[in-house]
Amino acid sequence: MVYPCAQTFLLGLRAWLEAPVSVRGQVKYVVMSQEQYQYLRECELEAALAESRADLAGGRFVKETVAQHIKRLKQINKSA
Repeated sequence: MVYPCAQTFLLGLRAWLEAPVSVRGQVKYVVMSQEQYQYLRECELEAALAESRADLAGGRFVKETVAQHIKRLKQINKSA
């Protein structure tokens, strides 16, 4: 059973790709279709992959062993 208010909400959601949900006057959540969510997730992953590829192409990476990495992190933490 779909309640009348939920049915109205779902009909509104079909008209728009996303629907904001306010909590105490502030938009806290966004409701969207699973397809829209999946599309946005794929866009985020593609952007992260492009950024990683650009970093590799630009030489912005460090090649080191695990021990070297831990040592470098400890040095960074000491200076912070």
